[in-house]
Amino acid sequence: MVKLMEIPEEEYIFPGTRACAGCSMALIYRIALKALGPKTIITVPASCLTVLHGMQGFCTTKVSVLHTPFATTGASASGIVASLEDKG
Repeated sequence: MVKLMEIPEEEYIFPGTRACAGCSMALIYRIALKALGPKTIITVPASCLTVLHGMQGFCTTKVSVLHTPFATTGASASGIVASLEDKG
């Protein structure tokens, strides 16, 4: 587990997201990505977080992101894990 004082300075969110000004979710997401690192894969249900990522063809993060319908997010995450385990 990464301690708060050990969080790296590298950013995984590009400036200019579509999040609302002062959005606490954007701040928490930024810190979480720093703690999780560059090999993170995010699966996002329909929510404000999909707005933060931007429109198709434009993504504000340096990590892989999969947008999913709300009801299928868990299944999508399980599929990602199974695929990564098969890959080794």
